[in-house]
Parts: sequence; C-alpha cells; structure tokens
Amino acid sequence: MIKYIFVLLLAVIFISGESYCQTATAPSGSGNSSSDPYLITSLNNLYWIANQVNTNVTTFSRKYLKQTADIDASSTSSWFSNTGWTPIGINLSSSFQGTYDGNGKFVSGLKINTSSLTYVGLFGYISSGGVVKNLGVMNANITGGYVTGALTGTLNGVTSSIMNCWSSGTAMGESFTGGLIGLLYYSTISACCSEVSVKSNYNDGVGGLVGMIDINGTINDSYASGSVDAASPAGGFCGNVGSQNGTFRRCYSTGSVLKDGCQGFIGGTSGYATITSCFWDIQTSGRSTSAAGEVGKTTTEMKTLATYSGWNFSSVWSIDAGINGGYPYLQGTPISALPVELTSFTAEIAEKRVELKWKTATETNNYGFEIERTTTTEQAIDASTPSPKNGSVAQHDWVRIGFVEGNGTTNAPKSYSFTDKSANGKTSYRLKQIDRDGKFEYSQTVEMMVVNTPKLFVLEQNYPNPFNPTTAISYQLSASGVTTLKIYDAIGREVATLVNEVKDAGYYSAQFDGARLSSGVYFAKLTSSGKTQMRKLVLMR
Repeated sequence: MIKYIFVLLLAVIFISGESYCQTATAPSGSGNSSSDPYLITSLNNLYWIANQVNTNVTTFSRKYLKQTADIDASSTSSWFSNTGWTPIGINLSSSFQGTYDGNGKFVSGLKINTSSLTYVGLFGYISSGGVVKNLGVMNANITGGYVTGALTGTLNGVTSSIMNCWSSGTAMGESFTGGLIGLLYYSTISACCSEVSVKSNYNDGVGGLVGMIDINGTINDSYASGSVDAASPAGGFCGNVGSQNGTFRRCYSTGSVLKDGCQGFIGGTSGYATITSCFWDIQTSGRSTSAAGEVGKTTTEMKTLATYSGWNFSSVWSIDAGINGGYPYLQGTPISALPVELTSFTAEIAEKRVELKWKTATETNNYGFEIERTTTTEQAIDASTPSPKNGSVAQHDWVRIGFVEGNGTTNAPKSYSFTDKSANGKTSYRLKQIDRDGKFEYSQTVEMMVVNTPKLFVLEQNYPNPFNPTTAISYQLSASGVTTLKIYDAIGREVATLVNEVKDAGYYSAQFDGARLSSGVYFAKLTSSGKTQMRKLVLMR
C-alpha cells in the first residue's frame, strides 16, 4: 500500500507539472504601430498575447502584432490538465481587437479539448476592427463547445476581417462549427481556405469553412476541401445562413458531406444568401443539391478553367493540374505541387496473404503512408474523405490497417511494401499519403478476391496504439458463434460494447472511439465459442 501511494503521488506531481508548464514571455516591440509591432517568435510570446487580451482588453485593443517564425504548438496538448490552449479573446468583452499579421507563417499542432468552452480556436472572439491576415493554423486538433473553428470561434464587427489565412487538421464542436471559423457576423473573409475535417453531433450550422454566417457577413474568393460530418443543416462550405443574410462571391467546396439530408455547398438558409459564381463538386461531396444559388459541377468541370468565368486568375487564383489536386488554389497560400509522385501501386496474393507494393519517383516532406482496406466482411471504422480518383467507393467503408514510414524529401525512386495477413472476401486497398505538416492525398484503389478462412481465434493488437481518439481493433474467428467485443477501463468497469451478435468464421474489424473518455489504459475483451482473449489499449490525449 505504501509503495502504491508513493507511485500515485509521483504521478500526480508529474501530471501537475506537465499541465502547468506553459510560460508567458513578452515579445519585443511596442505593438503601438504597424512599423513597431509586437514580434511573435515563439509559443511563449503567443501565450503572453492571449493573457494580455483576455485580462486587459481595454489597453490592448488596438495593438499591432507580427509573427516572424513558424510556431510549434504541439505542447499545448498537455496544458491545463490536457484541455489545451486558451483562445486569444475569450468572449465579446475580452475580444481581440488588434491587427495580427501572420507574415506567411503558421501555428502547427494546436490542441484544444474542452466541450464546455464557447468561442474556440487559436482566437476565440475577434471584434471591433480586429484583423487577422497571412496566417496558417496547420494540423490543428480542436474540440470545443459552441462556436468553434481552427482559426477563430467568431468574427464580429463591421471593420473586422480575416484575409489570406488557411487551416488544416480536425475540428469538432457543437452548434456553429467550421473548418476556419465558427460564426461570422457583419465582417468579411477574403482569400482563405480550409482543409480541416469538421465534425459535430449537433444540427445548427456546420460547414467546411464557416459554420454560420449572419447579419450581412461576406466571404470572397475562398474554398473548403475538408470533410463535413454533421446533422443537417450542414454543408461542404457553409453550414447555415441566418435570417439577416450572407454574401458569397467566387467560392467553392470539394469535401465529402457525410450525413443524409445535408447539402453540397450551403447546408441551410433561414434568410437570404447572395451567391455570385460559387460551385461545389457533386462527386467528391456525394451531394447533388445545395440550399441557395450555388452550382454543382462534376470533378472534371471543377478542374477546368472555363468553369470560373469572371474569377481573377491574374493576382488571386491559379489553376494547375499538379497543384491542389487540380482544383483552383489561392496564390497567397502555401499550396505547392503534390509532394509525392506515386508511380505504381499493386496487390498480389501469396500464401493466403496480400502483398501490397508501391513505388514513388520523388518525395517532398513525406511523413508516410497509412494503408486502408475495405471488404464486405468488415465493420466500418473510419470516416475519411473518399479518394477523388474513385468516388464510387463508399466513404464510410475504409479501415486503417497499418502504416509505413516515408523517406521525407528525396529525388531518388523509392519502393515500399506491406503485408496484409487477415484479408478475406472481396477486398480493396488504398494508400493515404501524409505530409509532415498534416496534409494528405489518397491513391487510386486496387481490388481483389481473397478466399481465406482463419484457423485460429485471435484478437489483434489495436492500431494505432497509443491512439487519440479512435483506433481499429481487428479479430479473427475460426468458428461461428455468439461473439462479443467489449472495452473495460483499468479497474474493470465496462465502458463500451463494440460487438454483441452471432458472427460467422472470418476476419473482422471494429472501431473504438474514446472521445468521451479520459486518457489511460483500457482493455479489449473478445469472447466467442467459449474462447476469450484480451488486449491492452492506451488512450493518450
């Protein structure tokens, strides 16, 4: 008992120290003018700004800030008992009202994990002349309450604006959740884009770029390409237009919109939406309708310059088959040629195993490849964007089964392989190539028939492990029978039942989503035909 108490005390001390290791450091510069701004060079400087705005907004309201280096914010995952970053401007009375020039730099790996907070993002509330420009929020992992976005929760003010900003990663919130911004009032967004995958269990405005636009908000020359997983009203670009109107000019969306009843571009309108030359991809979105005057196009049409008559392709937009997947891209955002040139991807059956092989000609910033599989015998576990080269594959069928590390940046050809030991039935594979900054592209798919009945009862180790917040748990049954797959916490309490039904002999995979659970050790227990196996799982926030 004494040893147990001592170990527990050490754990508490360690966790407490880790949770409050953030330091606020004042930046150089006075912040009083655009010629003498605060110079933001580190996460400590950024945290100092958040403290100043949130506690002293009156004297800080018209400051000028300029970011002079890329900032790694991944350490925020352990801040404040793992709830993460506190937004700059926590509400209207303590809002950001200055000018933040990102200077073409980005903040990467930002983590927020608190569903009790309203106005969630790098910035929470921007108002009264607040301006954010030339800034990227990359590979963010945002979970908030109402009004959530990767860059900011809300933008509100006639003279407030967001210009030339971009975002990637994931965002999950309640009402008014968007890939870049949750809620837009009065203000203007121009030349911005989002690759954020957006998710919500609520039904009041969820969109790929903005959740809700109202009171004459305006969005010009912007696009969204992340997936949207939410109940109606939800749209690939904007979730909802409020009763006091919104304006959209020269915008488009391409991301998948997962729930039935949702829309391709704008999810719903309770007022009037002014639409000028806006489009969405009906194939990649999986949606043939939208709520306002937008025009649905095929993927080929979306990648054709003639579609965008009247758009400024001299100083705002560009289009190139090798950049941004062939869709138009903004000249002011750091979109480059596809980082990995995949020259081949094949699959062969060898002794009841599937050997996957692929080759690259060149690689830039290549983190690696996730291998994904779909078969008629598997239980779906993932909600990834469908491959733009194979829109007929059902988005929700894909299962992550492994990872192969890339070679970073190289001009030399490289060869890769992966062995799938548990395929069975009609099986398709694809590769998810991931950059080191979090961007990703899908390969084409390969398909084959695998006839293979397992000889053993096996519960595989989950992948990934540790995980946050979802993981795949594969298992194989050598005989038919009533099968259960349950999850228990470290003290033996059941926290989830993933499978409870009769299963035939075969190979299966199920998903465990720990989004509502705390970090720690859990156990998966598989039982079938009088046999039982267990595996340890580690949920790490």
